[in-house]
Amino acid sequence: MKNSKRIGMLSFLLAAIGFCACAQGVVTVKEDRIALPTYAPGGYDKTPLFYTGRVYQGAQGRVYPYPMQDVLFDGKMDETYKYLTLENDWLQMGLLPEHGGHLLNLTDRQTGFETFYRQHVVKPALIGMLGAWISGGVEWNFPHHHRATTAMPIDWKLAANADGSKTIWIGETELRRRLKWTIGLSMMPDRAVLRADNIFMNRGPFIESMI
Repeated sequence: MKNSKRIGMLSFLLAAIGFCACAQGVVTVKEDRIALPTYAPGGYDKTPLFYTGRVYQGAQGRVYPYPMQDVLFDGKMDETYKYLTLENDWLQMGLLPEHGGHLLNLTDRQTGFETFYRQHVVKPALIGMLGAWISGGVEWNFPHHHRATTAMPIDWKLAANADGSKTIWIGETELRRRLKWTIGLSMMPDRAVLRADNIFMNRGPFIESMI
């Protein structure tokens, strides 16, 4: 009887340990590729303008040294893009570092529900500061909405943290005013949460506005 109790207790403990390990889960982070139908913009201006002579949604149209991207084509082609992903037992997130770090999807793995509207095509519209801008997901706007580099490649880094969480860091130095932004998107192994840590830096001597 004593042995059976011990065996029963040991079985219970092993089952409990197994359950805890399963509940804890893991987070995966990786660089992948994704194919998307694309209506590519018509390239960049070879001679960037100092000033476009327009007011852009409350922001001055001072774009130098960035080139305009205001020529669009109707021709569609299949393009493959870098696709950075974070995933745990509950959520899967993917973003496009070649399109300004645009968050393409945040998907509930249990139901398939998309937290944000997921765009299945890259079809720019002339909404961004330089022209080209894509819809859907989440766009990172600093120092103003539809920032100049919203459709340009940005810096990124994948990181594993001591607590078991994983992070995708994205960011850039904005060349017009030398402002720097960094965003860390993290998932924990035991929570259905996507955490965003934001770092904004004014690297110059002047006060700058953010709209």
